[in-house]
Amino acid sequence: MFPSLLLRSAATAAPTRINRSTFWSDLPALIDKARIQCGVPGMSIAVLHKNELIFAEGFGKRNEKNDPFTPETLSPIASVTKSFTAMALAQLVAEGKMDWDTTPISTYLPEFALKDPVLTSQVTLADLLSHRTGVPGEVSVPFLCSKAPLNELLSRLRFSDQPSKLGAKTIYNNAMYTVAGEAGARVAGMPYEDLVRQKVLEPLGLHNSGFTADERWTLANHTQPFETESFEAAQRGEFTRIVQSEDYTRLAAAGSMYSNVLDLVRWGKTVLDLGQLDGKQVLDKASVEQVLKPHTIMDLSSKRPTGFSPFMAYGLGWTVDSYKGQPLYWHDGGLAGVTSYLGIMPDSDLVVATLINRLPVQLGSRLLYMIADALLDLPKTYDWIEASVKDVQEETDLYIGLGVGKHLPERMADKPMTLPLSAFEGRYTHPLYETISVRSEDDKLFFTIWDKEYQVEHYHQNVFLVKMNVTAIPCASLLEFKTDADGSAVAIVVSEANIEYKRQ
Repeated sequence: MFPSLLLRSAATAAPTRINRSTFWSDLPALIDKARIQCGVPGMSIAVLHKNELIFAEGFGKRNEKNDPFTPETLSPIASVTKSFTAMALAQLVAEGKMDWDTTPISTYLPEFALKDPVLTSQVTLADLLSHRTGVPGEVSVPFLCSKAPLNELLSRLRFSDQPSKLGAKTIYNNAMYTVAGEAGARVAGMPYEDLVRQKVLEPLGLHNSGFTADERWTLANHTQPFETESFEAAQRGEFTRIVQSEDYTRLAAAGSMYSNVLDLVRWGKTVLDLGQLDGKQVLDKASVEQVLKPHTIMDLSSKRPTGFSPFMAYGLGWTVDSYKGQPLYWHDGGLAGVTSYLGIMPDSDLVVATLINRLPVQLGSRLLYMIADALLDLPKTYDWIEASVKDVQEETDLYIGLGVGKHLPERMADKPMTLPLSAFEGRYTHPLYETISVRSEDDKLFFTIWDKEYQVEHYHQNVFLVKMNVTAIPCASLLEFKTDADGSAVAIVVSEANIEYKRQ
């Protein structure tokens, strides 16, 4: 449920103009070609311009039965959910039931606490929704994998390390959206999901949007998530359906909604019009203005291509950006097997939404840029289809590489274990991430976390490689057993996140 932060590549071309007379007639074939080249099973896209739905089509398949993906097809929207969460809470602010920057969130949600009590007393609703608490993103994993009650998980956040003061940089965190959503639910006296329905979905008539925990969404025209063995396999149309077992309800406010592109462009148009829909003010105007204001600076690791702002900011549930002099507000999202994108360009009254049933595929934003170039008669500086294919290949290779451990340091030769496998057996705990159980059997080592057991492979010294599926996304990590002066195993460190589990 993380947004892409920058465009890694784009094929530079001399500025030209797109042939607008043939663009729209050629667009369906162009998108389907891009879908196939990017290795996408199915997708949909809708374009709303000046309150007119000028393009809405589906491409490819939505499920294993090869049923067509249509504009009406429902799909999880992942982190685009955050824009709905922020607006529902903004309505409570407009009603005087909450505020952005004055009341500590712990006033609304007493079980919420961070490691530093001073910081706990300072964190407000705006801090949570703009990702400026500094709490690392990995604290969200227990909210997906643990069976502990939500209020207990909220209280465990005090065991996470974080800076001693709030910062100006965006530190993306799904769990902080859960905190915000639950705080709003307490204030409103209703479940978070009902709060979003009452404050946003029902007033806007978004009848095809809801939460994936609801039975309704699986009974309708909905997509299934897919994965692939390689980018080349995806281009050949070779996909495997993902069966998700994780419970997203405790991260509902961060990314558990579903929708279709028709509802999404209606939602985007309402935000673009600052809360007006069909000439009626359905959302508080000041609240919409607030969620679109820059609050934190997003860290960009490299220079952005020509035509983009040199920096991006995060508002409240929206990314604040620009494209070729046009203000651009957007959010994307990704879960295992699905990708979503919603972008609005208010100066040109343009809204574009895409839904894709494979991760990772950052195709939606590139299609918006291509459409904006044609519709607004902007100079064509990049071949966005070519750029999409290159980016998706890099994203796919990286994604698959994370699952097999290509990002890990090389093994050290001739570095055996200093202890027998039986010496590593035991229970290792962390107050936030719970317990790892380690056992050995027949010269093999196994570890269990969140009721799932994995066999680990010796890497070097007292370090082992484990390949897991966390939140249905494959990952490979190194587990390092730390020893005391007597040579006994006393802790396990998960190297990438530097999380230490102490032996009991």
